[in-house]
Amino acid sequence: MNALTRTYLFVFLISLTCGFSLSADAAIKCWTNKEGVKECGDTVPPEYAQQGHQELSKQGTVKEEQKRVKTTEELEAEAKQAAAKTEEELAKK
Repeated sequence: MNALTRTYLFVFLISLTCGFSLSADAAIKCWTNKEGVKECGDTVPPEYAQQGHQELSKQGTVKEEQKRVKTTEELEAEAKQAAAKTEEELAKK
């Protein structure tokens, strides 16, 4: 085996190893579609990104859970609750 062939082989093996190590860390993301069916893939489609999803390991265990984005009404209600709590605490002092 000449030096050029060994070099090509070495580069090929390194790139192959790097490719496997990157894909081994990849997680599976699962979300619920509009029909209520659970779907999984490498990436969450944009139309479902705001709903929240679970990220699973290769073994199927939940690694991370992304909560859904709160609605404007929910955010306003939380702000009102926080303001009422602050006023209540100030009134106690």
